[in-house]
Amino acid sequence: MTVVYIKAALVIILFLVLFYLASFILEPVLKLSFNDISDRLVCGCLIYFFVFEIICVPMIMLKQPFHRLVIMWLVLLFLWFLVLNPLLVFKHGCGRISLQGINIISLIMITAATAAVVFLAAVSVCQRYTAWDPGYYIGTMNTTLFTDTMYLYDGADGTPEEYINLRYALSGFYMQFCIFCSILSIHARTMAWFIMRPLCVIMAGLCVYRLGCACHNELWTGFIRKERRVFAAVFVVIWAGISLYWSGTHTTAYFMIVRGYEAKGWCANVVIAAVLCAAIMLFKRKNEEEWWKRLSLACFASVPISMSSMALVPACVAIMALTLIARYGQLQKTLARATICVLPNVMIMAVYLASKFR
Repeated sequence: MTVVYIKAALVIILFLVLFYLASFILEPVLKLSFNDISDRLVCGCLIYFFVFEIICVPMIMLKQPFHRLVIMWLVLLFLWFLVLNPLLVFKHGCGRISLQGINIISLIMITAATAAVVFLAAVSVCQRYTAWDPGYYIGTMNTTLFTDTMYLYDGADGTPEEYINLRYALSGFYMQFCIFCSILSIHARTMAWFIMRPLCVIMAGLCVYRLGCACHNELWTGFIRKERRVFAAVFVVIWAGISLYWSGTHTTAYFMIVRGYEAKGWCANVVIAAVLCAAIMLFKRKNEEEWWKRLSLACFASVPISMSSMALVPACVAIMALTLIARYGQLQKTLARATICVLPNVMIMAVYLASKFR
């Protein structure tokens, strides 16, 4: 088991590196500015899954063999990270990490927050939840690996499907992790239990840190006003404690710690947190143009991460838009921007609902 744990830790680090590298393209394209590495990793994760969706879903619909998706994605990663990124670094100076403002107190608190998240990730690894849902999702990954097909066989019993089930096939989430199962010779259950679930905890922790930064109030005086990172780190430690002792059935903590290898666990703890962070900053009227871009990024990446986001994210954005209109006015401008943000979700929902009536 020690070898499994070490290999899982290395794969988790690999995903974090990929998310970090994926963030480079957002600086020249969306003109985003990143405050620290947590910001880069969260946004990098979103754009990473969004780009993969563009490649994956058409190949699923065309019933292409899985190995072709593996080859195409590896080629794209090579061109993206080893050809395009160096050009972006050379021309735009992308990828820089700012350490400005970090002192001994903030460093101690960030270390404590990191330790809390790592402990929570370790707790998630120890879970052995077995039910129909995880059996189906892990079975879907196994079926993909053993048959070289995507969603052509039932994940629960392995029987051929009469048609592609768009409830799952319109999101490339599980196929992304299947790719690394294939190239690194990792069993689907190992990927789910020891990599996808703790990675969900880590990404959720990063999102909560960003939420802490968003909730930091510049009107506060004294030490807290100056130490935004300390406030955010304390926010993460409190969140970790609550998650550990409040993980009852159907809470966000439960879907993170116990069912974090399911797409809905990522929806509850990563996607919704990213949407909420953007909504808070928009309500505070801080860098409004940039945060609308960040909200659109979170919305565009929501279905690629989880089909549960299909209706949930538009509902969240609608509530946010109505709140902004009630507080600040600007009806047409706010509605137009909110509509653009949720347009991919609405289109995918229309395709899914149309498939139910065929």
